Amino acid sequence: WVHDELKKRAYLAHFLIPIEVPQEFFQQPEVKDTHAAYKALQKRFTAQHKKVEKFRENKRAPSELKREIQQLEVERGQLKEKITKLRSVTSDIKGFKDMLAVTSEYRQEQEVEVKLHERIQEQQHLLRMEEQHYEEVKNQLMVMERKYEQGANLSAEDTLKRLELD
Repeated sequence: WVHDELKKRAYLAHFLIPIEVPQEFFQQPEVKDTHAAYKALQKRFTAQHKKVEKFRENKRAPSELKREIQQLEVERGQLKEKITKLRSVTSDIKGFKDMLAVTSEYRQEQEVEVKLHERIQEQQHLLRMEEQHYEEVKNQLMVMERKYEQGANLSAEDTLKRLELD
């Protein structure tokens, strides 16, 4: 167990070692952007690795899967027998086919209703996300407009200095 844990740590360390960048290099936008992209990729790698580990933990043994398949096949055979018996019993009932068609249609409509409800929930979630994004962009615009108004009274040199500081 310890050996496997050490192997895992060594593998992860290769991808997750932080790169030390002197602070003065962060003044260059390319370095700053590249470092931010590097950090984002590390987070993405970590998330993917966790998913893979979770998948590996939930993996079941082939013998267990075979046993489950056999059980499902037995249940399938029992259901076929039950359906055959029910068909023979209901074939003599007057109006049963009409009632079966109506109930089948009703069930399909219920399934459609559930799917529509799920889509409504999803659309409402997307709407909330877009509203939140809209507010963020609106706030950014207000900040930029304020900076522009403040910068309108400045000379070209002062404006450039201010942009370099931001």
